[in-house]
Amino acid sequence: MFTFISIRAGIVLLCCFATCSPRAICRERSQEKKQASPIATSQPTAVTFHDEQGGNGLIEGRIPFSFHDYKSSDGIALSIFTEKRVSFRDARKAMQAEISKAARIVTRGSKWNRRGQRMGERAVLIRRTKDSYQGEAVIIWTEGRNLHRIESPSLTHALLFEKMYF
Repeated sequence: MFTFISIRAGIVLLCCFATCSPRAICRERSQEKKQASPIATSQPTAVTFHDEQGGNGLIEGRIPFSFHDYKSSDGIALSIFTEKRVSFRDARKAMQAEISKAARIVTRGSKWNRRGQRMGERAVLIRRTKDSYQGEAVIIWTEGRNLHRIESPSLTHALLFEKMYF
């Protein structure tokens, strides 16, 4: 279950990392008091995202794009990109090119807006990187002629960001 709370500096998302019965939660909380552990528990954790920088430019000298870099309250970097492609087909073609480079496709399907209307295609990918053995999470989707991407070393953070802002 997700709960949203608005604050001045951003939006806080409370989420539960595991689902379990109330008894199990009570047992875990009593164990947490005995030993502190950096591993996520079923206790809700607040995560915020802070805008670090942004900009825009041209890809290949002709495709306008914009980007923003964020850092989560727990130190995870995240970037978002929006490319304004020439057409819906061009956006789909660019999305397919990204999918073909992925090390793994986590999920693929339709992108829905908050009113339940289909607005495009969406894929969640793991892309290999030189810096990380685990790779990088990429959430990519089309919206008309726009191609959107969220990139982060953490799939959990990328999904939380998408849920909060898109």
